Amino acid sequence: MFITLEELIRNLKAEEFRRKAQIRMKRLRNVNLVIIDDLMFMAMDQREANLFFHLINDLHDKASII
Repeated sequence: MFITLEELIRNLKAEEFRRKAQIRMKRLRNVNLVIIDDLMFMAMDQREANLFFHLINDLHDKASII
């Protein structure tokens, strides 16, 4: 799955209350390879950084991350 950091953060933040984001994030958590583009082009606040860290932690043993 290829996703920009901006789109990834938007989906992580919306995951708890939007069905479409839940489906997208469930799909992302089940792929073998995640490619995150534009990683250094977006400033993150504390909540966004925390959500991103937990996602990477969840994916660590399940998928390759580029």
